[in-house]
Amino acid sequence: MMTNLRLLLGLIFASWLCACGGESIGGPDDSADSLSEPVVGGALDPETNGIVGLALDFGQFFNSDFTSGHCSGTLIAPNLVVTAQHCTARSASDPNAPQGAVICGQSGFTSTFPPRILLASTAAVRPRSNTDPTFHRTLEIRAVPGGNDTCGFDVTLLILEDVVSPEDATPVIPRIDSTPARDEAFSAVGYGIEGPNNVGGGTRQRTDGNIVDCAGDDCNTSTVRPTEWVGRSRTCPGDSGGPAIDAEGRVMGVLSRGPPTNCDELGITPFSLYGDIGSWGDFIIETALDAAAIGGYDPPYWAVTGESVPPDEFGDDCTDKCLGPDFHCSDEDGDG
Repeated sequence: MMTNLRLLLGLIFASWLCACGGESIGGPDDSADSLSEPVVGGALDPETNGIVGLALDFGQFFNSDFTSGHCSGTLIAPNLVVTAQHCTARSASDPNAPQGAVICGQSGFTSTFPPRILLASTAAVRPRSNTDPTFHRTLEIRAVPGGNDTCGFDVTLLILEDVVSPEDATPVIPRIDSTPARDEAFSAVGYGIEGPNNVGGGTRQRTDGNIVDCAGDDCNTSTVRPTEWVGRSRTCPGDSGGPAIDAEGRVMGVLSRGPPTNCDELGITPFSLYGDIGSWGDFIIETALDAAAIGGYDPPYWAVTGESVPPDEFGDDCTDKCLGPDFHCSDEDGDG
C-alpha cells in the first residue's frame, strides 16, 4: 500500500501548484508543486477563532477600504500568526513552468510584502473592508531561516501591531516538539474557495478525519523536504497558510502546496503538503518571546518550557510569569 502511495505522490507532485494563486512559482528533477490551495467539503467553523483569514490591504494605496483576501493563518499567541511564506512574499517564477508551479530547488521568494499591507481577521467570514475591527495589521514579517526554497521553507510568522483580545480569539498551541506520525489524524481549516469556480472563498471551513500519509524523508520523494509532511486533505486556493490541527487541538502543520487538478475533483486521492511546525520549534519560540515583549504580555508556557503539552504542575522554582496568564504555579504545599 505504501509503495503505491509513493508512486502516486511522485506522479502528483510532478505537477503540483502553489496554494494562494496569482504568480507562477516553481526540483531539479522537473517536479513541480503548487502554492495555490477552500477546504473542500468542509463545514462552517465559527468556533476555532484562532484560525484567521488573511487579506492584502490595497485600499491604503487608493484611499479606499478595498482589501483582497488571499490566504489563511493561525494565531499562536495574542499578536503572533503563523502562515505560509508564499503568502507574504513575491515568488520567483520559472517562465517555462506551468502557471503557479513550484519547482523544488529553483522556486523561491524575492521581495517580502510591506508588513502593513497584511491584515489578519479572527472573524469566521473574512471582512471586505480594511476598517473592520476584526482586522489586525502586521508589524513585522519573519520567515524561517536557512534557505529561500519554497520546498522546505514555506513557513513564516507575522507579529501584529496590536494584541488580539481573548474575547475575540483563543490562540492555538503550536506543536513545536514533535513531527506528525504516519496515519495520524488531523483537521484541515482554511478560508479558501470550494472549487475552480471560486465559490465560497472567505469563509472559515473545517474538515476532520484527514490522515498523515508520510513525513520528510519517509515520503521517499525529492519534492517533500525533511521539514515537510504530506496529508490526505482536500484543499484549494485561499487555504494556503492554514493549519493542520491535531487531536489535541494543536497546530502541527502549515499548508504549502497541493495538486494542480481541480481541488474539488473527487476522482483522485486528495494530497496536500504542509510545512512541519515541529521542525521550526526554536525559531517559533524565539519569535514568540519577542512578540510577547512587543505586546507587553507574559509569554505563553510553550515558549518558556519548549513543550507543547501544558504542564500539570510546577514546583517552587517556577513563577507565574514563566507560565503565561492561563497557568499558575503550585505553592509550597502543592495545593495549586
